[in-house]
Amino acid sequence: MKKWWIVPALLLALTLPGCGERSADSPASVPAPEPASASRTQDSQSFQSAAQTSAQVMEAVSTQSSEGPLADEEVLSAYDRAVDAYSWFDLCTMPSNGSMRDWNGGAYQKVDYPGIETLEDLKTYLCGIFSSDVVADLLPEEIIGQQYCDIDGTLYVKPGARGADPYKGEITETVEKVSATAYTVNVTVEILAEDRQTVTGLECYSFPYELVGERWVFTDFQLVD
Repeated sequence: MKKWWIVPALLLALTLPGCGERSADSPASVPAPEPASASRTQDSQSFQSAAQTSAQVMEAVSTQSSEGPLADEEVLSAYDRAVDAYSWFDLCTMPSNGSMRDWNGGAYQKVDYPGIETLEDLKTYLCGIFSSDVVADLLPEEIIGQQYCDIDGTLYVKPGARGADPYKGEITETVEKVSATAYTVNVTVEILAEDRQTVTGLECYSFPYELVGERWVFTDFQLVD
């Protein structure tokens, strides 16, 4: 994952014309580049993950034997699933219910998510979205103190949440085709001032989406808000 430093919005517009979207009232003398990929903008403060069904769980782990090409919408859909899944470890843990249980010194609660009943189910799901290295970071082999674990053969979680960064604004996502077996999702995030309205700069990220074996997966990832 490549992350560029935060820079003032005006300076970025002058030095990195490919990052973000050009304003509709840009001077006519400066031609806008021809769009090479799909672009999508959303408000990071209002983003909510939709509940997934068992069928959607299976969609993420299905094998894709074709080397492409993939439609931009397919890549952006995969990015949405990646954000959802990664958020279970870095933003807010998976939905859970029932009474708390003590396990290895931690308080755990039963995961309530269609299609993911065990730790192995969770790992299989993640392997349909991320490379093995990313999955290993999310689900380390060490059991003691782990965020997710099986208790009596059922998946439990140590509940927790941090909340999204209130100083992140609109998020723009574009898809770039690198080769027949590699794409990149380029993400630009507005940085807001104390009033949470004025844009003071931008952060840019680049997430590789590659065909590894017979699966399209993100080989590097993080949340941007």
